[in-house]
Amino acid sequence: MSQNYVTCTFARPAGTRTDLVVLYVAPNQPLEGETVLCNLAPGQEWITQLNQGDLVYVRNHLREGRKDDYLGDACANSKQPLFHQCGKEQPLTPVKTFADLEAAYTNEGRDLPGSLRIDTYLSNPEHIGFVQPLCAYCTKKEAGHLLLKYAIKNLPPVAKQMDAHELYDWLNNF
Repeated sequence: MSQNYVTCTFARPAGTRTDLVVLYVAPNQPLEGETVLCNLAPGQEWITQLNQGDLVYVRNHLREGRKDDYLGDACANSKQPLFHQCGKEQPLTPVKTFADLEAAYTNEGRDLPGSLRIDTYLSNPEHIGFVQPLCAYCTKKEAGHLLLKYAIKNLPPVAKQMDAHELYDWLNNF
């Protein structure tokens, strides 16, 4: 059974950028010793503060870069071996009001331009404030999957017998 991640060791931050790090593929991996330029998702800036040689898991979809290196994406925080030790130390800014939410989106900690943000899918500030800490722990996709799984498990039994438009109307008016 193959792993869905590649184990790498931290080398250094990629200059002043907080969304990139330079890693080396760890021993006993197929690409052992190769350099990986790794993208970090918002909320993974803690990885730039690791010590040289610390383990970082990268998704097992490495692509060849331009300069004899590889490009990859870090696994979600919840799958990182050092997240509970190093990443949890950074407190999340509490979002209590709509003004706090707007401030959070205008500072450096917001998502990178061009990437999907939480408010792309949610418009209610209370919902955004609820989901935002979850997305800092795992990816937005995983957070959405968990919430969707919870919602489906809590549908009433009669929902299985509804047509698509009836289910849509029922959920939309919930």
